[in-house]
Amino acid sequence: LAMQPGSRQARQGLARAAVQLGVGDLALWSAVVALAAWAGGDVSWDRIGAVAAALPAGPAMTVAVLLVAAGASRAAQVPFHGWLPMTLAAPTTVSAIMHAGVVNAAAFLVIRFAETVTAQPVAMLLLGILGAASMLCGAAGYLVRPDLKGRLVASTTAQMGVMLVALAVGAWGAALFHLIGHGIYKARLFLRAGDQIDDMRRAQAAPAAERASSPVRAAAVAAAVIVPGAGILAATWLADVPSTSSGVLLDAYGWMTAGLLLHGALTTRAASAGLRVLLLPAAAAAAAAY
Repeated sequence: LAMQPGSRQARQGLARAAVQLGVGDLALWSAVVALAAWAGGDVSWDRIGAVAAALPAGPAMTVAVLLVAAGASRAAQVPFHGWLPMTLAAPTTVSAIMHAGVVNAAAFLVIRFAETVTAQPVAMLLLGILGAASMLCGAAGYLVRPDLKGRLVASTTAQMGVMLVALAVGAWGAALFHLIGHGIYKARLFLRAGDQIDDMRRAQAAPAAERASSPVRAAAVAAAVIVPGAGILAATWLADVPSTSSGVLLDAYGWMTAGLLLHGALTTRAASAGLRVLLLPAAAAAAAAY
């Protein structure tokens, strides 16, 4: 972040990041010191849950809330969301590392301290509230930011909010899946930021594509909702998969993704009637395999 000391924006971003990340680090180390002090020294990971359970109610809740605050700070969540947009002066490669790795540390932290955080309903509620607020804030920022990197920054805040909400409802597997997927996805977007600008210019210069007719669009919406969902439900029933929070959330991810892809393919003018018919079983099979 300090690679361009001559830039006023870079200096301001460095200062904002230092303050807000420092608050999160202070919260983390306060929780660690409290756990170590109660345990009488070093605590191994397999004893963290037992040590937290042995704490009195007040200190146990405080430790859990401190851990949530540390995670929210690292993930640029409300009210710590201000530091991430201030780092736009950093080189794009630095942004790729930061958005694909550094901010994901929040989910890793909460998962690592899962036994400590999940034992406190107040901490889990706070995790969900901060995540939901950050989702809305990030989505709004994405819609109004005129610059490409600024929109990517806002989307990172929103995506981290989705991840924290998944953690808050106990969908640990879904959050871990999201962590890995977001890292790969966001690194690629930042590293292709220059190409995306060229792509957008070409798209704006191209003639407007003809829209599909209203009946086709209506049928595409219905197919996008029904076909992937039928594939996922059929596969879940045939495989007798037990229902878990992570499983339900991952099914929802797959359903929405397959539905959006199918809708886009069905409403493309280039798609023939025969191709549209073939896309339906293909989408159902892909969703079932997922």
